[in-house]
Amino acid sequence: MKSLFVTISFLVISSLSFSQIGVGTFISHSDVLNNVGFSLQTSPLKKYGLTTRFGIGLPITSYTSSLNVNTILTRRFYQSENVNMYTGIGVLYEFRTFQSSILVDPIPRYNYHNWGLNVPVGIEVFPGRKNRDFSIFLESSLVYMNTHQNYYSVPTFNSTPESNRYFGLTGTIGLKYYFGRKK
Repeated sequence: MKSLFVTISFLVISSLSFSQIGVGTFISHSDVLNNVGFSLQTSPLKKYGLTTRFGIGLPITSYTSSLNVNTILTRRFYQSENVNMYTGIGVLYEFRTFQSSILVDPIPRYNYHNWGLNVPVGIEVFPGRKNRDFSIFLESSLVYMNTHQNYYSVPTFNSTPESNRYFGLTGTIGLKYYFGRKK
């Protein structure tokens, strides 16, 4: 419910302060982030923008699931009629759960609360000559992730935290469609 409120608030504030809102879909891949989802982005015509991505993790096994949120402040350093190039800084959060096989061990479960920072560099291409409503984007991000693992055993609920750090690259490809007025 809280994420729904944040999403609606983002849309309302963005629609009042920016000329266009982009809605899209994406696929990301790296050693630790593998997800598909949808994104919200502010106007492609402004020098600065805000992107929020909500992803559902691609399963590593049939017993793994994850939810991801990534918010990026971008600066478009090159803008032309059909191409935007950008860089930025972002904050990401991932909740991942792993349930071992019911046939092997029905009780143990691992939960990961991962947070991190990313620095994306990307290109957004508008294929239409006069229409800047639809775009395709490619992005590569330098990612720092701090993973925190808790092991839960029912019914005692004992937890043993374990922390790891990860530096790496994430590749993202996606499609966007922009709604709203153009300035």
